[in-house]
Amino acid sequence: MADRFARGGRIFRSVTAVALPAAVRRRLGGDEDSAIKEAGERLREEARAVGAVVQALRHAGVRARPTDIRVQREPFQRRGAMAERFADGSRFSKHALWHVELRFSSTVPGSLIIGDGRFCGLGLMIPAEQAVS
Repeated sequence: MADRFARGGRIFRSVTAVALPAAVRRRLGGDEDSAIKEAGERLREEARAVGAVVQALRHAGVRARPTDIRVQREPFQRRGAMAERFADGSRFSKHALWHVELRFSSTVPGSLIIGDGRFCGLGLMIPAEQAVS
C-alpha cells in the first residue's frame, strides 16, 4: 500500500480531505436568506481554498509550484467520501475540508500529505496515475 502513495507524479489527487481552516465555506441552510449560494460566492470560496493550498504546500515543504489547483467537495475516486465526511472524529470543521487536485509541470516526489490535518491522517494525496477507484 505504501508503494501507491510514495511514488512521484505530475498530478496528485486527495484521497482523504485536506483541512484548510483559512478557506471555510458556507453551507446552505434551511432559511430563505441562505438557501441560494450565488456563483460569485462559490468562486470566492474556491479562490480562498486555492490560496490555502499554496500555503499548505509551503508548510509541508513542497518547493515545486503547481501549475493548476482544483478544489471541490466531491471525491476524485469512485468510492471516495465527500469532504465533510472526514470531519467526524477530527478537530476540523466540515466547512474547512476540501478535496484537492494538484498539477505540476514536472514530476514531484511522493509521498505528498498537505493541510493542517496532515499529522492526523487528512490531506493524503496519491499520484493520479496510481489513483484508487
